[in-house]
Formats: sequence, structure tokens, C-alpha cells
Amino acid sequence: MVISILRCGNIYFMIEIILAMAAAPARFLLGLKLEPQFNDPLLSTSFQDFWSRWNIMATNVLHPAVYDPVLHFSTKLLGRRRWAPLPAVFAAFVVSGLMHELIFYYLSRLRPTGMVSAFFILHGGCLMVELCLKKVFKGRWQLPPLISTPLVVGFMMFTAIWLLIPQLIRGHVDVRVFEEYAALGAFVKDFGRALKIIV
Repeated sequence: MVISILRCGNIYFMIEIILAMAAAPARFLLGLKLEPQFNDPLLSTSFQDFWSRWNIMATNVLHPAVYDPVLHFSTKLLGRRRWAPLPAVFAAFVVSGLMHELIFYYLSRLRPTGMVSAFFILHGGCLMVELCLKKVFKGRWQLPPLISTPLVVGFMMFTAIWLLIPQLIRGHVDVRVFEEYAALGAFVKDFGRALKIIV
């Protein structure tokens, strides 16, 4: 269990580092300040809060590509704006799950099991329930952050350990990532030696 929790932390920090490294050249070459990829998701107090803080870039892509069109359609279908966001939220999570299945396939080259999609569908369903409860209680009842934050982060980690991590281990993606780090380190070391010889 400790190793699985460490793997969750490693994945979070690895994604953060990779996205920051990808943004750095754009920032340097174009002189633009890009938005952060994460906004302290470990401080989330609800599912809605977590998914608005986690991988902001993916959220910004899914919103106009999936959420807005489904919201428009469901508003026409349901005739009420109050419940129309629920199918739109769920559709965004389904599409995110399918895209992550594709990413995991490219990383592992193993036939998808549906576990990755199940993770996102589960979270889409949980978020829909949370949104319904918020509408029913109209913000009158909320757990204090001291309780809600560990519950939210704990649930995210538990479901990731249950549904996502096994798919990475099955494809030995975790091992290959460290091999890539070692190869990059060897390249930088050799490049440094080559520079010393030239200079």
C-alpha cells in the first residue's frame, strides 16, 4: 500500500515536471507566461474542486470540445438549465476516460482492459452526485476543509491505486519511465563530456 501511495505521488510529480518542461521552451522562446498545469489539487475540498485544479489544460480542452456541446443539447432536451450540466459533466468524463485508454495503450502497447475508462466514469458519476447534492442543499451544508480535503484526496488516491496504477504496472510503464530518465541522464553526462573536449 505504501508503494502504491508513493507511485501516486510519483505520477503526480512526474506529470507536473513533464508539463512544466514542455511549457518552458514556449515561455522562453515566445516570452509568454503560460497558465499552470495544476492548481494545488492536493488542497481540494470536493470532487468539483479537485477536477477544476487537476490538469487544467485537459479541462480547457474538454470544456469547449465536449462539455459545451452536450450542455447545449441537454438544455434543449431537458428544457431546464438546472439539471442540464449533469449529462455534460458525465460526457466529458467518458471522453477523458477513452482518451486516457488511448494514452495508456500507447505507453504500454497492451490491449485496453477498460479499467482506465472505469476510473473516469466512476469519477464522473461521483461528481454528478456531488453536483446534485449541492443543488439540493443549495450550499447550506458543507464539511470543513480539515475533513473534506483528506476524504477527497484519499478517494482519488484509492481509486487511482485500484484502477489506474495496475494498468501502468501491467505494461511496465513505471520501469520504462525510469529507464528513460537514466538514458536522459547518460545523454546529458555524455554531452557535458563532449563540450569539455571541444572547449
